[in-house]
Amino acid sequence: MNNMNERKLDPIMIIKGNQIEYVNKSFISTFGKTKKDYILKELKEAIPAEITSVFEELLQGHDTIKELKIKGKRFSASSFIVKKAEAKEEDEERVGIILQLVV
Repeated sequence: MNNMNERKLDPIMIIKGNQIEYVNKSFISTFGKTKKDYILKELKEAIPAEITSVFEELLQGHDTIKELKIKGKRFSASSFIVKKAEAKEEDEERVGIILQLVV
């Protein structure tokens, strides 16, 4: 992944198949752990159940936006708008999940 994703303020996760392929620094600082705790892990293995269910609904459904309310490392409780972006490269599908803090 390029440096452009690292500069974004929104937490970003990219999923290929069933595995997490990428998380940016903002994702790590929001949810804690290290990059190693996410990369090449399945969603259910790396992400808390209440968050996983929202991500899975996005991945399996036709919706591209969901709302998520959580407590995080940097905040007591916040709402996020969770957006899905899909990309296909050489018969490989990747799904990006972008979390936008609702202020």
